[in-house]
Amino acid sequence: YRFEVPSRGVVSFGIGAAAEAAPTCRVVSYNGSVHGAFSGVGTGQAVVPVGGTYFLEVSGTSGNGWRSYNFLLTHCP
Repeated sequence: YRFEVPSRGVVSFGIGAAAEAAPTCRVVSYNGSVHGAFSGVGTGQAVVPVGGTYFLEVSGTSGNGWRSYNFLLTHCP
């Protein structure tokens, strides 16, 4: 998921999924630098050094088929 932040700060993210999905998510900058990672269902935070384009990458185990993930992002300068 691609998102923009206006300035440096803290990005908080929450993820919801079926427990067997075992999701992992991380915030990655446009140049590929990882700024924060979280495993499991719940919330995590990442410090972003500058405003710009970032990506929330989500991966997990599909189990018996496709899983859907729900997530929420907030930014605090």
